[in-house]
Amino acid sequence: MKKISKFLAVSAAACVLSAGLCVKAPEVHASAGVDMYRLYNPNTGEHFYTSSVSEREHLRSVGWKYEQIGWVAPEKSNTPVYRLYNAAGSEHHYTYSAAERDMLVSKGWKYEQIGWYSDDDKTVPLYRQYNPHAFSCNHNYTISKAENDMLVSKGWTAEDIGWYGIEGGRQDPDADTNKAVPSGEVASTQVDVNVTGAGGAEENNPGSYRLEYSNKPFDSASLSGVTPTVEYKGSVQMNGQTDDYGVQFVIGGHGDASGQIGAELHYQAGNDARFGQGRINVTTINFPAYAGTHGEQYYVVNTSAPAINAGDTVALDVKYFADQGMMQSYVNGTLVGQYKTTLATADGFYIPHTLMEGGTCSVTNMQVYINGKDVTDKGAPSFSSVNTVLGSGQNTSGAFR
Repeated sequence: MKKISKFLAVSAAACVLSAGLCVKAPEVHASAGVDMYRLYNPNTGEHFYTSSVSEREHLRSVGWKYEQIGWVAPEKSNTPVYRLYNAAGSEHHYTYSAAERDMLVSKGWKYEQIGWYSDDDKTVPLYRQYNPHAFSCNHNYTISKAENDMLVSKGWTAEDIGWYGIEGGRQDPDADTNKAVPSGEVASTQVDVNVTGAGGAEENNPGSYRLEYSNKPFDSASLSGVTPTVEYKGSVQMNGQTDDYGVQFVIGGHGDASGQIGAELHYQAGNDARFGQGRINVTTINFPAYAGTHGEQYYVVNTSAPAINAGDTVALDVKYFADQGMMQSYVNGTLVGQYKTTLATADGFYIPHTLMEGGTCSVTNMQVYINGKDVTDKGAPSFSSVNTVLGSGQNTSGAFR
C-alpha cells in the first residue's frame, strides 16, 4: 500500500471543585506501595495528585485529564505529605514541611489532611517548581529531571525536592492520553518503496521504504503544560471521488533531510480494517530529521481516532516539542499520535504546509505558534491566505521562526 508521499515535496467520592475536594485516605495497591495518580485541569493548568480511584474518576467526569501514575508512594513512613486547599485560587498545595503547612493555614488555606507519605530512604525524588508569573495553580511536581529543567528554562523557579517516592511513575492503559490507542500493535507494512529519501525527502532510491503501522502505541512523555516549540493548527474540509485521496497537514524542518511531522486524513479503497481502508482514516506522520530509509521513518494509522466522513469540517493540530524530542497530532481535539522525533532547522525556520491529492480541500483558520506566540502573520513568507481551497496536487505553505 503506497502512501501519497508526494504530498511532502515541500521541505462521587469528591466534593465540587469550587469547595475543594473531599479527602480520601491513601489507597494501597499491589506491592508495598501506593499508586499516585496524576491529573491535569486544562482550564486552570493545575496538576492534582491522589491515590483514590474514586476521586480520580470524579475529576475525570468533570473535565480533568488523567495523565498517568506519577509515582509510587510508601504505604507508611515517618514523613507525611500534607495536602492543603486554597478556595481563593481553587488550587491545592502539597508539602512535607509542617512549618509551611502552618504558615499557609495562617493565611487562609484549608488543611485537608495527610495526602500520602514520602519515602524515608529518598529513593525517587519528586522535583518541585514554582511559576512566579501565575497567581494560582503555580506549583508543579515531577519525577522527571528533564521536565524540571525545561520548566526552569522557561522561567519557573526550582524549589528543590518536594518529597520522595519508592518507585517512579508509569503509563496506565486507562489514562486519557492512551484512550485513542487500542492495546496491541499489529504488523507494519512497507510503503513509499524505492522513493524514500533521508529525513523526509522524496527521491529515486531503490530498496528504500517507510513503514506504516496500525495503532502503534504512543511514546511516553509528560507534556501537559509544556509549550510547544512550534504548533500548526487549522480546519480542513475534504472531498474526493477517487479510490485514493487525502490531505496532509505537516510541519517540516528547514534544510536537507530536516524531518517532517504531521497528521493525515486519507481515504483508500480496500477492506483491510487494520489500516482503515474503505473509510477516511487518521494517520500520524513521523519522519525524523536525518532518519534513514529502511523503516526509520513511519506513518501510524489510528483506527480508534474520531470517525471522519467526507465533507466533515475537521480540526487538525500538530505540535513539536524540541526540548523533549517529541511530537503530537490531534484530530478534533483528540490526541491521536505522540512519538519521539526531531526536526532540524539551521536558521530557526519551520515550514508548516498542507497538501491535497486526489480531491479537493478547503483549509480555514490556519494558525502558527512559535514558543506559544502567534506568528501567523509574521512569516517569511506567511501563508498567502489563512483560508484557502486546494485542488489535487496543490499546497499552501509558509516559513516561520
